[in-house]
Amino acid sequence: MKVGDETSMVPDFPSGLITMYERIPTEKSARVKYPGIGYYTMFDHEILLVSDPDVIDEVLDTNVEHYLWGGIRPASVAFFGPKVLFVLEGSEWQELRRVMRPPLMRSNVHALSDTVSNVARKCAERVRNNFAREKGRLMNVLEMAQLYHLTAAANSMMHYDLKAIDQLGQRDAWAPKPQAEKGSSASWTQSFDYLLTELARRCFDPDPRVAEDYVTMGPGRDDNRRWKSAHDTVHGEILPLIRSRLKLRQEGASREGVPNDMLAKLLDAYSKESGAESDFSAEDFDKVLGANVVELLFAGYNTVVNVITAGTYLFATNPSELAKLRKELDTVLKGRVPTWDDMKNLKFTRWSFFETLRIAPPAPAIARKITNPVEANGFTIPEDAEVMLPLCAVRGVVRA
Repeated sequence: MKVGDETSMVPDFPSGLITMYERIPTEKSARVKYPGIGYYTMFDHEILLVSDPDVIDEVLDTNVEHYLWGGIRPASVAFFGPKVLFVLEGSEWQELRRVMRPPLMRSNVHALSDTVSNVARKCAERVRNNFAREKGRLMNVLEMAQLYHLTAAANSMMHYDLKAIDQLGQRDAWAPKPQAEKGSSASWTQSFDYLLTELARRCFDPDPRVAEDYVTMGPGRDDNRRWKSAHDTVHGEILPLIRSRLKLRQEGASREGVPNDMLAKLLDAYSKESGAESDFSAEDFDKVLGANVVELLFAGYNTVVNVITAGTYLFATNPSELAKLRKELDTVLKGRVPTWDDMKNLKFTRWSFFETLRIAPPAPAIARKITNPVEANGFTIPEDAEVMLPLCAVRGVVRA
């Protein structure tokens, strides 16, 4: 059963997915042969949309590959670059994933938790000083999460103090944002915000001039000029940091003189994978590494930020659950900054995090290409089929 096309997801991708998901029949009938499975067309290409949780399990348990849907490739290349994890497919994706995976393993993230916790404490102090003590003053929680993420991520990933959190409380919650100066943390938030607002419009527009052309700068292409400006703002800040760190490595700087952050671990992983430290001087390697760092920053801006915002809203609107959270934090932490080791004792906190992910998943969908046929509800999903799993729509399924 056809449930939509690419125009169904302009300009709001999650809402479009939910609408199409709700059109998929769940019961077998004379008209419906395969319940729980529908399809939509994207640029004359059929994409399977799966609504049945058991079928989703089957798909995710099968050998699958990363694939790019809609106009996401030209958009990603235009903002991040052609050699980032989200853009690549096949063997190139596998190779870069081997490089990027070790720094993101739990053991390495564990080492960064103190930095993240200290930024969280600074964020809490600014909330108390600028909002909690001023009766009636409103706070934009989404903006708070954005500023917190950029500060924590830049600090832990690159040992770079972006000082974004210092903006919190400087203006009223819904006041128009002033034009940011180049290189400021405000310019980063405006650049990422522009990318987020433009992605759905440009990725799903059937007009190739909108979905694929990010180069033309003539009359009527203000969107391309703004896109390039957003790109240059962030990459122009990251590239000097990457080059400075590469220079330290090439000069043989001692470990004491090099921050032990995620960027250092990325360089270690690349060295191990390539087998030669000299590979760091390869042409444009600094731009490739910088582009992947920008992608990681944006990935958090589009996921971590949404989880923090959704979680804050859910606790604010469920005061009894908020009281349970506060009691657990007071009992376990006794006023100190949490560490990674505290998580095993913060059971309600962890459960609350998982429930937030269920209610408001930060990634609205997972896209997969099937590498082995999948049998589901009497239907065979063939090899090479492209499947969209709408996480934002699947609800109410609990398994042990």
